[in-house]
Amino acid sequence: GVNLYSIKEALVSPKISVQKFTFNVETLREQIVEEVTQKIPEMSAPDMHTAIEITNWKYYPWDQVNGGCKTVMENLTRLPSLLHLALDFSGTDIGDEGRKSVGRLVNHFSTTLKNLHLNFAGSWRM
Repeated sequence: GVNLYSIKEALVSPKISVQKFTFNVETLREQIVEEVTQKIPEMSAPDMHTAIEITNWKYYPWDQVNGGCKTVMENLTRLPSLLHLALDFSGTDIGDEGRKSVGRLVNHFSTTLKNLHLNFAGSWRM
């Protein structure tokens, strides 16, 4: 299972080095896929845990959001470690494929993930 505790606590813990990356889909739009992909090497720094927040998915073109989300989640599984993940899907529907890809990502990092915050619009809940 995933232990939930505050990101603040995770980020100030002296035992662990954390690098945080925040992506805003409102400004990046479809470029979020490219942006995340390009940052993978940087996010894979040795001896570092990664914290990722991707906000405002509702600004991604609605007819492509399922595929965009799926590609981003698949790329994130290439990271050596993921400590904190926050995804804001409020106001959009990433569809079954998108939700499955989020589930796969969370399962993939079940041993390192300490903080998980998923914001979904609609009836589907983690």
